[in-house]
Amino acid sequence: MSRRNHHLSPYASKQARNTRGPADLAADLAHPSRPDRLAALTTLLGRTRAHTLDTIGTHESCSTGDLARKLGISPASASEHATVLRDAGLVSTTRQGREVRHRLTPLGRHLLDSATS
Repeated sequence: MSRRNHHLSPYASKQARNTRGPADLAADLAHPSRPDRLAALTTLLGRTRAHTLDTIGTHESCSTGDLARKLGISPASASEHATVLRDAGLVSTTRQGREVRHRLTPLGRHLLDSATS
């Protein structure tokens, strides 16, 4: 019977179990001189969610439809990603007529700027 690393999901790949951990990710995000900071943000949020945050951050505000078009995903997926980012305090959402607009919060701006500078 093989032993499993109980600190990781049993679904994590063998490579994931034997590579970098949360402390490495935090270190990458904390040090502006590290070249893999955007990769660390992608690891933290997931690729599509990191791109969602970046897309919202490159515009004053962005509608859910705009996000879907720019990211090449469905409006439902764009809405879900924006909701998760809003629940994490990284994005604020307001309704303007029939549109839902998303903006970065100060925390979201700080996280994005830290990861990309």
